Amino acid sequence: MKNFSNLELKAIYDGLNNGLEYSLVTMEHGGYIHGRIYKSGDYIHYQVHGSSTISNTVEDLKWLLTVLFKGFDDVTPSVYSYEIFNSVDLTGRYHSIDVSRYHDEIPETIYNGEFYYKIANGKA
Repeated sequence: MKNFSNLELKAIYDGLNNGLEYSLVTMEHGGYIHGRIYKSGDYIHYQVHGSSTISNTVEDLKWLLTVLFKGFDDVTPSVYSYEIFNSVDLTGRYHSIDVSRYHDEIPETIYNGEFYYKIANGKA
């Protein structure tokens, strides 16, 4: 994971505490997002190959992003899509994989978040 400045960490922390969700990014094959990080009650909850919580502090968030998830390349604001059963990047920079077994297309269908970005910004 990249080294976040104190300002970047504070922005992510404030986002979490104001209802934003984030996903981890791996730059493999052009950038894919994985899992979810969001505030749940008094804790920061994360789901990536399992789930757990940490205390809702900037220090614990820094540990989560730079130690526990050091194998990832970035973190991005996201929204969970029940259509594809995966999170979608709200910035449109990274891709998501459709993991729904109910779609006719193969599960590896790529979603780039453009539709969700428009919704989040009141353009759809």
